[in-house]
Amino acid sequence: MKIGVTAYIAGGTAYWLTAQIYLRYIGKEIPFSPLLSFLLTIPYWPMFVYGDLRWVGILPQDIAALLALSASIPFLLRTWGSKVPAEGVR
Repeated sequence: MKIGVTAYIAGGTAYWLTAQIYLRYIGKEIPFSPLLSFLLTIPYWPMFVYGDLRWVGILPQDIAALLALSASIPFLLRTWGSKVPAEGVR
């Protein structure tokens, strides 16, 4: 459970950070404070990625979020995987 939640937060953080950088790069005004936008983005980032891919096209934040999610799951499985001792070890 904690692997999934941590991977979800990693994907959301990557989406939020890349979106902030991208919006500043293209010169769009960001109306919300970074803290508020972070708290609003983390729970709903999969819907944002879906909406971007469906109606807007591929944006940098979509690529970053999907890469972060796909990279964090194997990393977390290796670090937090089952800690069952080998048979015969006491």
